[in-house]
Amino acid sequence: MPPKAPRHHSGAAAAGERIRPFEAFCVLRQGTRPTEPPRIMASLPMPSRELLTRFPMIERFCFAERPGSGDGAEVQFTFVLTSEDGRHMYGHCVRTVNAEVLCIVSRFAWCRLFRDLMFRYRANGEDPRIIEALYRADVPSPGHTFVLRPPPPCKPVPRPPPPPPSKTPQATGDH
Repeated sequence: MPPKAPRHHSGAAAAGERIRPFEAFCVLRQGTRPTEPPRIMASLPMPSRELLTRFPMIERFCFAERPGSGDGAEVQFTFVLTSEDGRHMYGHCVRTVNAEVLCIVSRFAWCRLFRDLMFRYRANGEDPRIIEALYRADVPSPGHTFVLRPPPPCKPVPRPPPPPPSKTPQATGDH
């Protein structure tokens, strides 16, 4: 069953502008030393450098436990970035047990939808195709469901050809 669109449809778009469910997704890993800042390990749909340009404060809000610290439980949290003109962008985060934070930045306060998406991302071996599918989806009208196009299948890895038959004479059982 496709995920239901949350009831709140916030953020007006300019005429003809396509509204995306989220602006960015990233995975940050906390450094091992106390002075070491978190590093962006992956980001969609933009490279990490562009992500930091658009959202320069993201590393301050997406903090993970240092390896070996904490109680080992995954934690969900949300932060709000406010632009100069008063618009809100929500950072939906899941802090994992391996010193990483998954974060989706969106104009929508759809905590449950984004949390479920990040848990599915982790459950599917951190395959980015589920994140890409939601990013490509149109934001439905209130009360309607998201329609996610299935991601293209992974290309199968070709098997190497079998080795050629050996030309060395076979030993017989007569001795």
